[in-house]
Amino acid sequence: MGFLKERKSMSPIISVVLLVGISVAACALAYGWYIGIQKGAGQATGGTAARTAQSTAAAILITNVGANNGINVTVANIGAVSVTGLTLYVDNSVVPSSGQHYVNKDSVISLSNSSTNYTMPSGVHTVKVGSYQGAEASQVVVK
Repeated sequence: MGFLKERKSMSPIISVVLLVGISVAACALAYGWYIGIQKGAGQATGGTAARTAQSTAAAILITNVGANNGINVTVANIGAVSVTGLTLYVDNSVVPSSGQHYVNKDSVISLSNSSTNYTMPSGVHTVKVGSYQGAEASQVVVK
């Protein structure tokens, strides 16, 4: 037991300095990890926020549906941005259409499928127009 008395321990000042240094290093690592997570989350939601803002600004309205010779749908842009990629649906099925497939802000266009062989059968149908920006408009038609 005599050998323990001769052994010197670490100075209390050095031990406090080591503890503070280890604590600062651990906090720096945690802060760096947290900032990295926040930066990645910000970049990931930035694109989503832009798409959400664009789809909120896009709005269309079906003003008229004619079903005599095929289908003729008049679409008005009532939103704040131009709407592109208009697609015509009848009862949730895509119907080939001719005409302009985009509508500028505050404009009206006509989508028609009279050049195709599609004829709408008698009955109640839902006519819908969708766009790339997420704007949709629908109307129930009785033929």
